[in-house]
Amino acid sequence: MVTKVTYLRQVPLGDGVPKTCVPLTAKALNQVIPQLAPLIVAKPDLIEWRLDDLEDLSEMTQLLTTLQQVRQQLGELPLLVTFRSQAEGGNGSLSSAAYQSLVQQLIHSGCIDAVDIELSRGGYVADLCELARLAGVVTVVSAHDFKRTPSVAALVTLLQQMAQQGAAVVKVAVMPQSAQDVLNLLQATLTAKQQLEQPLITMAMGKLGQITRLAGSTFGSAVTFATVTASSAPGQLPLAVLQQLLPLLAVDQD
Repeated sequence: MVTKVTYLRQVPLGDGVPKTCVPLTAKALNQVIPQLAPLIVAKPDLIEWRLDDLEDLSEMTQLLTTLQQVRQQLGELPLLVTFRSQAEGGNGSLSSAAYQSLVQQLIHSGCIDAVDIELSRGGYVADLCELARLAGVVTVVSAHDFKRTPSVAALVTLLQQMAQQGAAVVKVAVMPQSAQDVLNLLQATLTAKQQLEQPLITMAMGKLGQITRLAGSTFGSAVTFATVTASSAPGQLPLAVLQQLLPLLAVDQD
């Protein structure tokens, strides 16, 4: 099956060299703009603002004001916004209702290009995907396992479930315990790419899985996460390294 290219502004996901994404991990809203500056200078393809790193999410008005400032600073650089729960390796803790409300407000903000939605949030994932689609916001439906790597079949099924929920992009991250786990992740990526229209983002985390952050064009992962100042997951490589290596490793699958 041919992957349907999904655009974040002018950045195509699912076509060409895997795109680089770096995290914005400020702990307070007044740190966001200062921390954003070096990320922009480094010229990634997109930036992911990790809201779960904020120590206080109670001031939604102030958060949305800061989000507007981020959007102004970014210009045409795409912005993915994520609130990662502790259950999936993040720092956040929100009830289902609070999480749903947060994602809805982000979608309606007019300031973001993409939003991460955890598949484990269950019954309202499809509704959030549809809300985002109508608002012109790309949804990245995701699942993270920081303890193990499921089987190839289980990973493919997981990615299919995300597609069935209406995801524009599907994402899975796992923790390998062996080289075989890394191969399983890559095999699942290739299989899902052949079956799904949606662009995929996949990775095996940690040192053992670093090869998966380089092999996107071979196996089908459309985005790789990198570091400029801080990492958001184990095994992320420096952006400058990826910017040199990814074009060299690019494979035209057409």
